[in-house]
Amino acid sequence: MTDCFVVLGMHRSGTSLTAKMLHRMGVNMGDQLLAPNEFNPYGHWEDVNFFELNVEILGTAGGHWAVPPEEKAIVQAAHWLTHEIKWLLSWKATRHKRWGFKDPRTVLTIPVWDRWLQNPHYVIVRRDKEAVINSLERRAEEGGAGKDLGFTRNDWSGLYDEYDSRLREFLEENEQPAIGVEFEHFMSRSTAPKECARLADFVGGNPRAAYQVIEFKE
Repeated sequence: MTDCFVVLGMHRSGTSLTAKMLHRMGVNMGDQLLAPNEFNPYGHWEDVNFFELNVEILGTAGGHWAVPPEEKAIVQAAHWLTHEIKWLLSWKATRHKRWGFKDPRTVLTIPVWDRWLQNPHYVIVRRDKEAVINSLERRAEEGGAGKDLGFTRNDWSGLYDEYDSRLREFLEENEQPAIGVEFEHFMSRSTAPKECARLADFVGGNPRAAYQVIEFKE
């Protein structure tokens, strides 16, 4: 049986860093990863196949990452992609003993993926709400994702709350192994070793490998 590790968290909350840690600890996070860009220079660590399917599911349901469709619409939309979803998960499981994926959109689509995942383990990444909103605002203002939405700070705050609400609802109903990690704890030299050790214990990896990917702000 393979072990699957799914990173769940809001956009700009540290999911890329966490996914990179998993990869360095021996969890294959993608056979083809999205390329880095100016807003994520260290890489997204997102498997292209999962990213594209998430985009298609949300689009078919009538929304996208910043305009989340209702869960019912997402589940109905995914019905037409069942073959692609099952094939991708089977393909990953046959190629890798320990693998995973990360895409913040998965917070919205996880009811779909969870139905077909074998032996899933969930890594929940959280970051201070105001820090996330600041990062979303800054990225949009600088021409990144969200630039054409015309969102106010209240809009970004509402989006954060929507992701948080859906994630909490999923976790309350799910009994699979899960761990919560804090982005701020990773970014502090005083707390990073302990947080990396917690994640490593959950994954079954080397905490030093996780620690070494952190780019501390001096």
